[in-house]
Amino acid sequence: MDKLDTLSAWALALLLVAALAILFTQEGEAGSKPQIQETQVPAGYVRPELSQKISVAKGLLASNNLEKAEELLQGMATDFPYEGDVFMLLGEFHMRRQNPMDAMLAFRNAVDLNPDYLDKKAPAFQGKKIKVAVEEAFWVIQKGLEQDPDNASLKDTRKTLYYMKRRIAGSCG
Repeated sequence: MDKLDTLSAWALALLLVAALAILFTQEGEAGSKPQIQETQVPAGYVRPELSQKISVAKGLLASNNLEKAEELLQGMATDFPYEGDVFMLLGEFHMRRQNPMDAMLAFRNAVDLNPDYLDKKAPAFQGKKIKVAVEEAFWVIQKGLEQDPDNASLKDTRKTLYYMKRRIAGSCG
C-alpha cells in the first residue's frame, strides 16, 4: 500500500463517519409528523351542519318541495362553496325544474370540486345523471343558436358544454 492508497482509505473512512453522523442527527426529524393546526380540516371530514342540510335538501327534492329546496340549496351554495355535494344537489334541482343548462353548470362546479362524480369505480359516481343533463343542454343550446346565432351567452354555455363532454369522455372506466 502506497501513500495514495492510505490517503484514499482515510478519506473513505471520514466520509463514512460523516454520513452516519448525518443519518443519526436526522433520524428524530424524519419520524415526526407535522401537527394539524386548528384551521386545517382532515381529509374525509364532513361538517355535521353540512351533512344535516344535505339530508334535508335530499328529502325536499324527493318530496318535490322545490321552493324550499331552492332556498336551502342557494344558501348552502353560498355557505359551502367548496363542497361538490351541494352543487350535485343544485344540479338535480335544476333538472327537476326542466332547466338543463343551469343543471349542467351546477354539475360542472360539482365535477370540478370532486372528479370522483365521473369515476365509475368511485362510490360517489353520478356520471349517468351528468351525461343526461349535458345531452339535454346540448339540444337546448342548439335550438337557441338556430334562432339567434349571435347569442353570446349561449356561445359561452356551449364552451362549457364541450368542456363537460370532454370530462365525461375522459373519465375513468
